[in-house]
Amino acid sequence: MESKTLADNGVGSSGGDLAAADDFYDRPTVIELLGAVREFLTGPVMAETSGSTRFHARVAANVLAIVERQLAADPEAIDDFHAALSELGVTDAAGLVDGIRDGTLADDARVHALLTASVEAKLRVDNPTLIEKS
Repeated sequence: MESKTLADNGVGSSGGDLAAADDFYDRPTVIELLGAVREFLTGPVMAETSGSTRFHARVAANVLAIVERQLAADPEAIDDFHAALSELGVTDAAGLVDGIRDGTLADDARVHALLTASVEAKLRVDNPTLIEKS
């Protein structure tokens, strides 16, 4: 039997669709399952291993933590990002880059606000300690 991803099963990239899936599947939820595996890696696995195995367990635990935060993140940041792109007259991030590069958006104050907000939202998922330090 072929293994399917969350996306294959209709769960989007943000946590918005996840609530409906968790309501159907009961507990433990996807986020609880990810947390359990992460705690196993950072607890017994890291305590009982060393060297590259311990390093890879830490990397895997960090990946799971990022996935947990991404699934739990407010989808409003993504919606706001796309709305701001639309206001700037571009359809995606590549269009934003092109507009900055060719100068049509280089001096638009909304670009700075959009980039600041999107970087902060991404850091809240990827590495929230960087936001907490600032």
